[in-house]
Amino acid sequence: MKSLNTLVILTSVISTSVFAGAYVENREAYNLASDQMEFM
Repeated sequence: MKSLNTLVILTSVISTSVFAGAYVENREAYNLASDQMEFM
């Protein structure tokens, strides 16, 4: 039972970090695009 709890915690932590990483990348790409639009 303890290993199941560990697995659930591990899975949620990994999915959270993946989601956060994707969010940060998308935000940086959006900022970069808006910066380039300002230069044009």
